[in-house]
Amino acid sequence: MSWTADALLAELGLNDEQAANVGEGLAESLACQPAHQPTLTPAFARWGHEFARLRLELLEPLVRTTERIAADSALTAMFWHQYRWLYDQPDRPLDRAGAWPTWTDRLGAAECGCYYLLLSLAVLPRMIGRHAERGIPEAVSRECTTHFRESTRLYELTRPGQVGVAPRILFWQRNHLAGRLIQLGRFEYMLRPFPDRVTVWRRKADRAVVALARPGELYNADGYLDAGAIEGWRSVYEETDRSVTGTAIHPEGHGLPDPVILDRAEWELALHSGQTILEVHIPAGGRMSLDAALDSMRQAPAFFSRHFPEQPYVGFATHSWILDPRAWEWLGAESNMARWSRELYLTPYPSHGRDGLYFVFGEAEYDPATLPRDTSLKRAILAHLEAGGAVRAAGFFVLLDELDQLGGQPYRRLWPFGD
Repeated sequence: MSWTADALLAELGLNDEQAANVGEGLAESLACQPAHQPTLTPAFARWGHEFARLRLELLEPLVRTTERIAADSALTAMFWHQYRWLYDQPDRPLDRAGAWPTWTDRLGAAECGCYYLLLSLAVLPRMIGRHAERGIPEAVSRECTTHFRESTRLYELTRPGQVGVAPRILFWQRNHLAGRLIQLGRFEYMLRPFPDRVTVWRRKADRAVVALARPGELYNADGYLDAGAIEGWRSVYEETDRSVTGTAIHPEGHGLPDPVILDRAEWELALHSGQTILEVHIPAGGRMSLDAALDSMRQAPAFFSRHFPEQPYVGFATHSWILDPRAWEWLGAESNMARWSRELYLTPYPSHGRDGLYFVFGEAEYDPATLPRDTSLKRAILAHLEAGGAVRAAGFFVLLDELDQLGGQPYRRLWPFGD
């Protein structure tokens, strides 16, 4: 059946707000809708389930949902529109995708999430094709599917008895279109520009490193960045021909209120905004021992030199709640996260004090008194929050030519200033 945009939106029973969220460009999509969509077949659903190594319990609901979509001309047309929006038009914004309809009335609450799981899996053929063009083995491609499984876990955390994924995670699939999201061991990596939050200098004599904050940011009394804060002290940064004056960031992840002065005859610029780095992502699941973390990072240089030779990079960086500078207080000084953090140069990142709750509990806003405490991590976070503590995201960087120094806490060991 052929649909007009207005007729399709009416058939799907969307109100004005829902139609506005998902209806942009719908007429153009319907005009080029193919007679057959390869991803809307039980065979594709089974293949995608196997390739992404999803739980066996998801197979039948995924296949059943695929068959129901294919038998419903309205959902088939909408699936094509959303597929085209996601993957054929990668520059189109996805800021409203989290509010895309769930199709509960047509697919049922228990399995409607499989609609967006299927839409997520639809990127896999493109990812594999890009990997093949770069000579990346299929075994590596299969390892790049961790987040598919994690997305189903997060969905089910807050929806007992339901399976699938939420539309809010669809933006992440676009990272696979160019085949640049690569998992090597414990971590995922993407080549990205280094953000402009800090400028990194290194002393020529002993290779001591200091990160200087960008100017004008408001730090609290402990040297952290509180989102929305109105009190505190502001960072400074100024360069002249002979010196650089700025707010130093301690490698433990807090800013120091007294500016430092670097003699440019003694210090050299080591990392700045816009340079290419490997952005590190930390998939959930599995233990993150220090050995596993360092092994993953040490695999990266040879891999990216071989498969992405046109994009040299100068280091590693990211930001994450896992890097909370004070995680040792609530996880213990010898926890995996605390041990890994000590090898990195941590940097402050704006925080509301409850960062990362979504990745642990499945939602970002909760009353701690109502949250489950069925793992040691959940119990530690909730006890910390109930005691008045904060869970803060932080950034980190590691310079590529210092990768071999990890394991010896190089940034803390060579820190040239006070605390």
